[in-house]
Amino acid sequence: MPLPSLARLALPTAAVEFGPIDAETVALEEKEGIKYTIELPEEWDIRLPRSPLQVVGRGSLATAVEAIRRSSGDKVVVLVRPLDAHLPQEDDCPATRWSKDADRTEDTRWMEDCLVLSKKTYIREMDGILRLMKTLGPAKLLPTLYDNGIVNGETTGTPGPPDDPWTQFEASEFGVQVWQQMTTTIAGYIRKDREQGKSYEAVRRHFTAVLLPKIEAACAKLAKLGLHHYDLHLDNVAVDIDADGNMSDVVFLDPASIQAPWPWRSYRQCQGQDLVHRFDEAWQH
Repeated sequence: MPLPSLARLALPTAAVEFGPIDAETVALEEKEGIKYTIELPEEWDIRLPRSPLQVVGRGSLATAVEAIRRSSGDKVVVLVRPLDAHLPQEDDCPATRWSKDADRTEDTRWMEDCLVLSKKTYIREMDGILRLMKTLGPAKLLPTLYDNGIVNGETTGTPGPPDDPWTQFEASEFGVQVWQQMTTTIAGYIRKDREQGKSYEAVRRHFTAVLLPKIEAACAKLAKLGLHHYDLHLDNVAVDIDADGNMSDVVFLDPASIQAPWPWRSYRQCQGQDLVHRFDEAWQH
């Protein structure tokens, strides 16, 4: 029997307004860019720790915003993904820059290179994440997923001429996930050490002695379950650090990239030398 989907439609209308969230569109002359405002169900128990919203991460199809669960005070990350609309981030839709060229005003084919996440694709992806969580069982390899669903919202600041705005960018439904917020990614931990003036040699020794074994242990648990993380870089590996400086075992981010091995591709994850190379990349960036 298939798992029931938690990518729920028609969530309760009594909701907490959550926004606006800057969508990082390419600024067009007098335009400030696109902003989303979404409605979170009250049952999700979300409150905002500060205003404006604190964006803690961005991906090609999502924006991660910091919030807090009222009942527990736990920090959470609210992952917001506009559905069935062009995504206006400059890196994902570079041809938006062409819109400033008066010679192209009659031609909108440039929008074809913008990314679009359909509701159908999002639901399929979310169902895959839920199946993964069932497979992982008690293995603590992902942050806690508190809530998820498809919620209503609105888009403001749509680009285009005032008399003919580009409605392709307007989203009215959003895939939203509420995840436990980890203290830091491994890459962020390394970068912070560098910014604090610690030496490359000292941080590298700590990485190989303390962090690398934690990553390898988590990868071994994945492998035992017949799974691989196909986008394993150090910004997709995270830890919690308590007030006394004690560090948890690592968890993986980007669960959609955790899959069964692809039969047509030979892949070995968590090779020590490759992860040390990843350390060097994180140190430099």
